[in-house]
Amino acid sequence: MVSYRTDENPTRLNPHRHSGGEKAVAIMLFLMAIQQMSQSPFKMIDEINQGMDSHNEKIISNIMMDTVASLNSTNQYFYLSPKVLPDLTYSENVTIHIIFNGEIHVKQIQT
Repeated sequence: MVSYRTDENPTRLNPHRHSGGEKAVAIMLFLMAIQQMSQSPFKMIDEINQGMDSHNEKIISNIMMDTVASLNSTNQYFYLSPKVLPDLTYSENVTIHIIFNGEIHVKQIQT
């Protein structure tokens, strides 16, 4: 059951009712919950933010950073995305690598 608005009761996740971004939020939170039970040393998250609005993307990113940066976490996460919002909060336990594929991306970041 999910609810994305304060004035709505929770409903079942439905492909006809919920947007792609809303489904991505539910999927990401579910995956983060079950991955806490996994003993795998590496975890890959690939373009989960596609389709999310910036509000939900920031919430999910903060939840991910809190999970990854927790002192109890011995896992390494690889987060792949063609876009990352500015002004996200990163812990000192998190290392960020940004790879640019061409000069145009360097120019976009500098502006």
